[in-house]
Amino acid sequence: KLWQLADFSSSLSQHMKSGGPVNFYISSSSRAKLFIAVLTFVLLTVALDGALELYAARKTSKDRWIENKIYKSAHLSKRDPGETDYIFIGSSRTIFHISTAVFADYDQRIYNFGVSGMTLYDFPYFAQKAAAQKPKTIVLNISVNDLFSDNSEKKDLFDETTAIDLLYIYATQPWDIKLPATKGYFRSFHRLLIYNKAIYVRLKQLFGTFSVNKNEDVQAEDPSMRVNSLKPDYQALADCRIFDYNAPSKYKTVAKCENGDGILFGHYIPVDFKGTQGKLSGMNEDYIRLLNKILDDIQATHIQPIVVLEPIFQSRLVYNLDQIKQKLHTKTVIDLTGYPVPREDWADTGHLNHKGRHAYTKHLAKTLQSAFSESK
Repeated sequence: KLWQLADFSSSLSQHMKSGGPVNFYISSSSRAKLFIAVLTFVLLTVALDGALELYAARKTSKDRWIENKIYKSAHLSKRDPGETDYIFIGSSRTIFHISTAVFADYDQRIYNFGVSGMTLYDFPYFAQKAAAQKPKTIVLNISVNDLFSDNSEKKDLFDETTAIDLLYIYATQPWDIKLPATKGYFRSFHRLLIYNKAIYVRLKQLFGTFSVNKNEDVQAEDPSMRVNSLKPDYQALADCRIFDYNAPSKYKTVAKCENGDGILFGHYIPVDFKGTQGKLSGMNEDYIRLLNKILDDIQATHIQPIVVLEPIFQSRLVYNLDQIKQKLHTKTVIDLTGYPVPREDWADTGHLNHKGRHAYTKHLAKTLQSAFSESK
C-alpha cells in the first residue's frame, strides 16, 4: 500500500509540473454528505441561538436580569414610565459605582443602567431605551480619557452593536469605526458570541477550577498584591437585595441586585501601582461628535442630559475642563475624575468596591442636588 501511494504521489507531482489539469472531482454522494453536514451545523447554530435567547428572556423579570444591554433594558422596561428621576447610563464603572439605595436617601429615584464592557458606541441604544421611561434626567457616565484618546485602533468595542447604534455610528464616525461596527452588528445575531463570557465564567465555577472560600481570609500568593478579607455574609454588606453571585477571581466577588445595581466585594491593588498621570490634549473630535448627537437627541425629548466624568484611581491627569464644557452640548458636566477615594475602597484599579461605591454615590447625589438647586 505504501509503495502504491508513493507511486501515485510521484505521478501526480510530475503531472502538475507538466502543466496538465488536475481533476478534483467530488462525487454526488460526497456532495450530498457535505451539504448535510453544513445544513446540520447551521440548524444546530440556529437552535443554540434560539435556546440562549429563550433562556435569557425567561431569566429577565422585574427582579432578575442578565448583564447584557438587551436584557438590562428589558429589566428597565418593567418599570412604569415616569417613576424614575435619573437614569444612569454607562459601563461597569456605572453598574458597580452607583447605589440606588443611597440616592433614595436623598429622595431621588434612579435606575442603574450600567452594563460591563459598554462604550459610547453602545450609548445610542441605551439613551433611546432610557428616554422611553420619561425620566427627568439621563446621566451619561464616561471617562475623561475617552474625550482625548483615539479609539480607532480598538476593534473589539462592538460585541453588542444594535441597528440604533449603527445608525449613530454611520452619522458621526469615520470608516475605520464604521467597518468594525458593521461587522459587530452582524456578529451580534449569533447569540453565543454575546453570552460566551458569561457561559465561560459559569462553567469555571461549576467545575471548581477556581473558587472563593467565603469563610476564610483570602491571602495573596504574590506579596505585591494587597487583598482585604472577603466577608462571608455579602447580603449584610449590601444595600440592595442580591439574587446572584459570581467570582471572576479569588480576590473579587460580583453581586447582582434585584433593582439593577451591581456590587464588587474585595480589594486587589498591586503595591507598585501609583495611579494615572499625564497631560491630555488634542480632543477626540469623532468621539465628541457622537456624544453630542446623543446629547442633542436626549434634549429633543425634553429630558435633561448630564455628563459625569468618572473617578480614576489616584488620578493626576491634567486637562482643560473649560474646553470640555465648551465642546459638549449640555449645560451640566460634573468632573469627578479626581474624586478622592481611599486605596482600600477600590476593588481593583478601575472599579470601586462596596465601601467606595457607597461613599462615591453619596457624594454624587449631593453634587447633583446642588447642581439642580443652582440651576433653579
